[in-house]
Amino acid sequence: MFRDNLPFDDFVGIPVSSRINNLNQDEFLLEPEDIAEGTLPKLSKVMVRKTLVISKAVITKKYGKLTPERFQKLHSDFCNYFDCCANS
Repeated sequence: MFRDNLPFDDFVGIPVSSRINNLNQDEFLLEPEDIAEGTLPKLSKVMVRKTLVISKAVITKKYGKLTPERFQKLHSDFCNYFDCCANS
């Protein structure tokens, strides 16, 4: 999650996939050590182009949390892809 969207109670989600044999320019590796809480069973990728907004009301399970360093890198990758941050 990049930012809570109060008062709308939703967040930005970026899909994760373990199918890493072919990385596109908007896909970035996510390694088990990038997870601060929870577990990532194997090397995976995040797919920035498939970013979506999700209502917190429909979330039934939390799988994990990125380390602060990996979160910052993903934020930078997101901003670079969508050209939305001046200093990413």
